[in-house]
Amino acid sequence: MSRKPDAVHQGAVALEYVRSPYILVTSHEGAGVNFTLKQIASLYAGEIKSYPDGTPIRLILRPETEFNTRLLKSLSPEIDKAVQKSQSRDGMILAITDQENAEMLERVKGAIGWTTLGQVISEKRSVIPLPIDNITPSLETFASGTYPYYRPFFVVTEAKPTPLAKSFIEFLTSAEGREILSKNGNSVDVIKP
Repeated sequence: MSRKPDAVHQGAVALEYVRSPYILVTSHEGAGVNFTLKQIASLYAGEIKSYPDGTPIRLILRPETEFNTRLLKSLSPEIDKAVQKSQSRDGMILAITDQENAEMLERVKGAIGWTTLGQVISEKRSVIPLPIDNITPSLETFASGTYPYYRPFFVVTEAKPTPLAKSFIEFLTSAEGREILSKNGNSVDVIKP
């Protein structure tokens, strides 16, 4: 599920420095749901409209061309079609930035949408990660391979990075940098020390 930034095609160099579990979340207490990929497609197609307790589900969408939307659509062909359908439905909530997305997921009653475990932990977001196929997303389930969904993050520099950029990359790949990233919900296994 990784895709290098388009800047790489223009002579830049990309270093994938973490992968964070890509997670479906809600702030609805007692949501009591465990989705399959097929049910996620049904959710985005508008076929699943409420939580088991009857609370209406409010999908939080991201812009169609945004990386998170492309990542979501890559989960399955059915989800791809359903997400395309959701983008054209009236009354949908659209979050432009990661922070706006997280804020809407916290405050809109019945909200459900995608973010990363890294953002939830590092920003102390009040959302509940939902299991997919009976697997609760965590660094442990991601590391074991039982939870396969993730978002890669890259540092992109010029072909010859500045001394400051080099210093930052050295910090990211240091033991201290790796520990900070890991404590904040990111898998650092892609970093070569």
